[in-house]
Amino acid sequence: MKEFSGALRSSCGRVGHRSGVRTPRGGRHASNSLADHVRYRDGGLCVYCGNPGFQLDHVLPRRLGGPTSSANLVLACTPCNMARRFQAWEDNAGQAFQHLARKGEDMTWMDNG
Repeated sequence: MKEFSGALRSSCGRVGHRSGVRTPRGGRHASNSLADHVRYRDGGLCVYCGNPGFQLDHVLPRRLGGPTSSANLVLACTPCNMARRFQAWEDNAGQAFQHLARKGEDMTWMDNG
């Protein structure tokens, strides 16, 4: 796997919390090690469009019981993450869950719902 290095900066030049990955406003921050794992696993790219990703996206939203774990978090660019806020969560979830499965994440947590 190709190693990803370098600071991630948003289009306005700001870096989020120490790991360089931002969660949406009002969201709980993932631990630095979890954010670093997601950033490394996803190669620093948005899983929806392939542009540089700066935000952690809960594929299954927390409000619907989605955990803050590597099996439910992906990197997203700001436009994709904002667009997902106004769509039914299922609209892009299939693409993100397929990405997680290809990366070897344990998806058994979904069987508990």
